[in-house]
Amino acid sequence: MAPTIALLLLGLLVVAPSADAHDTDDLRGYLNVRLGITAASDTDVGGGLGATPNEQVLGVSLGVNFNRYLSLELAGDGWERNMRFGGRTIGEFAMYTGVPMVRGRYPLLDGRLTPYAVAGLGVGYTEFNDRKQPGFGVDVGGTSWGVVGALGAGLEYFVANNIAIGIETKYVISRDQEVRVNGRQQSLDLDTLLTTGGIRLFFPEVRNR
Repeated sequence: MAPTIALLLLGLLVVAPSADAHDTDDLRGYLNVRLGITAASDTDVGGGLGATPNEQVLGVSLGVNFNRYLSLELAGDGWERNMRFGGRTIGEFAMYTGVPMVRGRYPLLDGRLTPYAVAGLGVGYTEFNDRKQPGFGVDVGGTSWGVVGALGAGLEYFVANNIAIGIETKYVISRDQEVRVNGRQQSLDLDTLLTTGGIRLFFPEVRNR
């Protein structure tokens, strides 16, 4: 998956950008779609459970640029990790987050290249699903809602006035999600680093004036 993202971004970068491809001062909305991989700091998530650290993540953001430097967006991300108990994979643990985020931008190269930082506080939802055969005899399950925080940074390159491609790394802080293990509620540490590549579509399209 990671090589596919790299090839996609490289292919878009070598396409000659239009003459008016750049970030702007205009008020306009955007849709960002991204795909990438997770990286967890620890495979021991608590409650006697272990989890795979690297899995696919899909993210979508809907936001608005207020001016050349400030944006606000609602970012949603989702991923699943294989859960282990007693050294055996017993099922999957899904994590979905919805986080309102402030995005601070600083356009460079006449607005063609835009580094940015994001930060926000929102909610996370987790659920145990897709139980595997080794987990049939284990009392584990449940769903949970909790508060999550997110901090990150990214870099975008405009290939058209209303299209930018980029990469983003975001650290999601989630330490109060719960799961039931053998009749007891256990609090899990689900901090995760998300690294994604994506495309941002702006509307309306703004031409040079």
